[in-house]
Amino acid sequence: MRLKIAIDRLKPTFLFLSCVLVTARACTSGWFGFKCQFMCHCSAKGTCQNTGRCLTKCDNGWFGESCQYQDLATIPGSTITTLPTQATLTWLTDRDETTCNVDDSLTSIQVSWNTSFPFTWLRLNVNTPDSLTTINATFQLSTNPLTFGCNNPLVVKIDSKTVDYRCNLNDTITQLILTGTGLKSICSLYISGGRNVALRQTAEQTSTLHTFGPSVAVDGNTQCTIYDNSTSHTGFEANPAWTVTLETSKVVNRFVIYNRVNCCSNRLKNFILTSFDINNNTLWTYQDTSPEVALIYTFTRLQSNPVSRIRIVPTTKESFDDQYIVSLCEVLMYGDCVPGNWGLECKKTCPVECPASCQPDTGKCFECVGHSDPPLCNTACSIGQWGLNCINQCSINCYNRSCDRTTGVCDKGCNGFTDPPICNEACSSGQWGLNCISQCSINCYNRSCDHVTGVCDKGCNGFTDPPFCNTACSSGQWGLNCINQCSINCYNASCDRTTGACDKGCNGFSDPPYCNTDCSIGTWGPNCQFHCRTNCYKMSCNQVTGVCNSECMGYMDPPDCIVECKSGKWGRNCVKNCSSKCEGKSCDRVTGLCDYVCDSVLNLSCPADCPAGFHGTNCSLQCSSNCKDNVCNRVGYCISCQSGYTGLYCEKECPSGQWGMNCSSACSDECLNKSCIKTSGVCIQGQSGDTTESSGLTFLSGVGVGVAVGSVVVVLIVVVAVACRRRRKQPQPQSHEEPKRGTQLHAYDGVKKINEYSHSYEETFSPDKFQPDEDKTDNKTVKTSQDPSNSIYENIEECTSLGE
Repeated sequence: MRLKIAIDRLKPTFLFLSCVLVTARACTSGWFGFKCQFMCHCSAKGTCQNTGRCLTKCDNGWFGESCQYQDLATIPGSTITTLPTQATLTWLTDRDETTCNVDDSLTSIQVSWNTSFPFTWLRLNVNTPDSLTTINATFQLSTNPLTFGCNNPLVVKIDSKTVDYRCNLNDTITQLILTGTGLKSICSLYISGGRNVALRQTAEQTSTLHTFGPSVAVDGNTQCTIYDNSTSHTGFEANPAWTVTLETSKVVNRFVIYNRVNCCSNRLKNFILTSFDINNNTLWTYQDTSPEVALIYTFTRLQSNPVSRIRIVPTTKESFDDQYIVSLCEVLMYGDCVPGNWGLECKKTCPVECPASCQPDTGKCFECVGHSDPPLCNTACSIGQWGLNCINQCSINCYNRSCDRTTGVCDKGCNGFTDPPICNEACSSGQWGLNCISQCSINCYNRSCDHVTGVCDKGCNGFTDPPFCNTACSSGQWGLNCINQCSINCYNASCDRTTGACDKGCNGFSDPPYCNTDCSIGTWGPNCQFHCRTNCYKMSCNQVTGVCNSECMGYMDPPDCIVECKSGKWGRNCVKNCSSKCEGKSCDRVTGLCDYVCDSVLNLSCPADCPAGFHGTNCSLQCSSNCKDNVCNRVGYCISCQSGYTGLYCEKECPSGQWGMNCSSACSDECLNKSCIKTSGVCIQGQSGDTTESSGLTFLSGVGVGVAVGSVVVVLIVVVAVACRRRRKQPQPQSHEEPKRGTQLHAYDGVKKINEYSHSYEETFSPDKFQPDEDKTDNKTVKTSQDPSNSIYENIEECTSLGE
């Protein structure tokens, strides 16, 4: 086991030594290469290095890195002419780059052939680099007398003074024409006829006559006879065949077959040649149809499928024994490496910078992928460029116009597109930028923006400066580019600059932010929060300004309504006269009721306008049943409330914890939860601490309550009796004299003086509740009603009417 491991470790060393021994093996003169399968083509029969490079220069008719490309410009049968005509053109084909044209009048060079050739590429050398771009090439095709240019030529820079001109034509050519001012600087011209890829490849035949084996037909010797053992020959058989298999597949476009000489050349007449790919599939078949036997057969095949093997079979029988024979002098196959490979054996792969197109003899790039400097391809594309020689621009869909310099796909994401690295799907509405992760500004109308830049593409919403939309609308403007005006319904004409909704409330409308609902009658201003002044008739005013709507109540200067009625005037715009029965024709400017003077709001000795329990015009309205003693002033306000009630009309029950007249007393702290009867103050649920006495009220039994009520009644009777006795002692007015009016209406006047129809906004005041008749006839005392609830007050009035 240890020995095996040691041997395995030494294998790389053995392999290296064996490679050195093999590569160091000397080839016979005139040959080179790893297997000595390539022929030297050096001038003056010079030797070549193991790479094929000549120490001198290439022999006439050959060119290239290893002098392996046949030059069609000097092949037998070619003719070179110029315009104007030059006596000699040796400088053009002498393989010397230092000998150049000296005739400044040269305008054209034509290379013609007596047969047609497939064109692949040519090489030009000049002594002035700038002139390379001013030389044009056109072709005369074998099937058309007109000349044509190349549709998509590939011009490959070899060095500063040398270029390769490559073109794929759909036909063979019979003439090449060069024109242009650059010809004045031309030094050399080479036209590629390909290289012989069949040389010393593996040849086989179905049978062999004597020693005339198959390999002699691919040994490079075209001067052969049967007698010098340089011609292949099968035996006499029914189906002979000769084949050659290439070590690596090649693109072959021209075949040259040399027939045997001296004898029996007719055996090759009408032969059939078939080509196969690497999988042994038939590519195409060629059959000679020449009427006469030829010593050299040449035919072309314009196809790009790589050939791996060819087979030649005869169709003419031998005159004796009625058998077929294949006898060949030399088979030449001119072509080159399959695109993507290079080298003498086409086993090397083109660099990653040009994976599909490099010079087949040097490996230098025709064009650079992702680089800009063919053939070296050392300079990567600048940002924003990609592809062959960096001539393509990265898509504008790529973020920052950045893409992979070889494939062109976006390498840093998309700009305005959602599907990196392809970036073909645009952002959805409202999105933009890198992979559409940004949202359009809310300043953009409908949140719409350019999916690449993000600027608003349909205008601004609440801003004035599209497409950037940075300047907000001025006050009172809103919407698309601020072209809309805020509604006059908005307070101070102020609204949200994007929606138009009133942002500071309504002006004369009650439903912010829409402000479509008018103020209810009697209200005005921002969101209708103000009440119209009582100075306005029926409290009706302009819902926006608050100014009275044309009529005043108790004032004479509509719509301002600030000048009170003159004495003797009252009502709407002060057009009504106070009743003549009013003392001094003086009356309330609002109600028209005669003015009275009273010392106190609660002084019950002031005679009433109406009997107890009534008020208003003609005493037609009843006082609230909750008024104490059923007494109210002339507008209906209670002079005081029964125990347990409060409010202007005594319409509100005492809140929890309060009791008594006008709810002025608080329930005892001793009451449980401070809860007591609102009329008497008696604890409802007993006292806290289970005590039976307190500093205030107690929780009474039914008997206790009865005793208390009875005691109160007795006291009141005594009070009434005393009052009556005192009244009898006072002098009584004469029968013709009108009793002196009391001052009960002072209760109203007291309330009036609190408000005095100033510019306050009294929510509970309703002018519809009183509109007195200016024709009220008298102010006599009206007898009170017999409501038992007012019995005490009636007794007092009755006493005042007894006289004595």
